[in-house]
Amino acid sequence: MTEAPRMPPTVQATWSTDGTLYRITCPHCYRVHVHGPQPGHKAAHCEPGTAGKVLGYFIEPPTETQISTTNTTSSLA
Repeated sequence: MTEAPRMPPTVQATWSTDGTLYRITCPHCYRVHVHGPQPGHKAAHCEPGTAGKVLGYFIEPPTETQISTTNTTSSLA
């Protein structure tokens, strides 16, 4: 029997502390990875040869609640 191809997982981003980058917990290695603020497929920053490096993941943008919280926090600094 042939195994079905694995699809990259989808993860929900949060904003970095300064509100300029996407921060995610990697579903492959469980470490925090940081990416530019564009949703879509990303190559994972995992160790070479791991599932994360091969599959990557899809990033969903932060929710509206996270966006407004980050903007409020950033304006207080």
